Formats: sequence, structure tokens, C-alpha cells
Amino acid sequence: MRPVLFSVVFLALFSCASSPRPAVSLTGAARYTLLDPAYLETPLDAPQEITGVYGSREITMRAWVLADAASVSMTFFDLFGVYLGELSFTEDGISFSFHKALPSSLKPEYIIADFQLCFYRIDALSRNLKAGGLSITESRSVDPNGNPAVTRVIYEGKKGKKGAPPLIEIEKTDTTVRYTNHARRYGFTVSNGSSMAAPSPTVPAWPPVVSERCNTLSGERAGCC
Repeated sequence: MRPVLFSVVFLALFSCASSPRPAVSLTGAARYTLLDPAYLETPLDAPQEITGVYGSREITMRAWVLADAASVSMTFFDLFGVYLGELSFTEDGISFSFHKALPSSLKPEYIIADFQLCFYRIDALSRNLKAGGLSITESRSVDPNGNPAVTRVIYEGKKGKKGAPPLIEIEKTDTTVRYTNHARRYGFTVSNGSSMAAPSPTVPAWPPVVSERCNTLSGERAGCC
């Protein structure tokens, strides 16, 4: 994949918003309502490098993720350490501020949903997905380097129904997560660990920052934030 490096000379315009806890569409019909942060498997406080692809678009960026039973927060940077935005999720909903250089297809509610499918407890995910007509399986193994590995697969309908193709596949080790959404044709790889140096935030001072508030469910603007 060709990494997209966001430069400080890009338009330094941000959009910010807040919304109640939304539901997202994992397939055309199946809906997934975001779960409270209390269902996180293990608290996280670490840098990550994210490489993703959607159709013909490719992107690589860095993030610092801080997650516990009360909230999930992510701060995003390009590979030069330039600040690209942040989002926060609590039981009250999502708030975010995104650089205009980020793809418009990068929706905060879908970022949180994908994070939950990777890092939330399997029992909570199973109940939540079942309500939307989906199911999830989880298997544990050892990777070629002898490290523990976890594979999660999400199906439409019953778990592993004969002939049912997987909608989403997730492979996790201690240092890497590989996520593939077959239904929506996108995927990403997350590399994490304390050995990855955190970038120093650099917020471009020009052009000026423009902010607005909108409801992520209706798309309606409601003044400045």
C-alpha cells in the first residue's frame, strides 16, 4: 500500500461535532449499536501505527489510544507528527475534531465500532451482534513466532452457518491487529507497542481553524462548537 502522508501545507481546517451513541450499519441491513466503554477487554495506553485501504484509497497515520472502562480517546497524527484530530467516546456519546485533510469517508462512529469489534469482550459483542442479526466466533492459536493469537469472525445469521461467508475477519496478536471487512471492502492493520515513539503534536497555525457542530446521525449543523 502507498502511504498517504498528510503535510502541514494541507488546508488546516477542522470539523468538530458531538452526538449521542449511534448505531452503525455493518452490512446493508444489520445494525450495531455502540457499547459502553465498560466492556473493554483490557485498558490501553499506547501509540499505534494504522495502515488502511478503502477501495483504491490507502492511508497510513499514527494514533495515541487511551481506553479504559470510562472512555475511549484517540489522537491522530500524520507520519511527520502533524496533528490531524482526535475523538472521544463515553457512555454519553461521541465527540470529535477532524482535520479536513482526513478522508470524508473516515466516520468517527465507524472508527469506534471497529475498535470495539477488535478490543471489546467477546460475550458483550456476541449479545450486541445477535440483536442485529449477526454472530461472532473467536478462536485462539499460536502464530508462527510462538506468540498467542486470537481470530474473530463475524457472520450474518448463525455462527458459522454452512456456506455463510464471513462478513468481518479480525486477527490479533500482542503487537498487531489485522481487520478485514469483506462486506464493505475495506481493511486496516494496526501495529502497536511501547517501542514506537510518539510524535510531538504540531498544530498548523495557518490557515485558521474553522469549527462547526453537527449531529452525526442527521448531518444537521447546529452552530459553532
